[in-house]
Amino acid sequence: MVAGYRKKLFWILARQPEMEPGLLDSLVRRAGEAGFDTSNLVINGAGSAKPEERGG
Repeated sequence: MVAGYRKKLFWILARQPEMEPGLLDSLVRRAGEAGFDTSNLVINGAGSAKPEERGG
């Protein structure tokens, strides 16, 4: 995870086009716990969906 110092923007980067859903959910949760707004999260990639759309 890469983040700006003002906690306005963050990126979750992966080496593969798809990430294990549990790992992605965990990283998004950690970002929220660190004070980042995850409500407008944009997820790019094949088969991607927001955590709540995956049931997470």
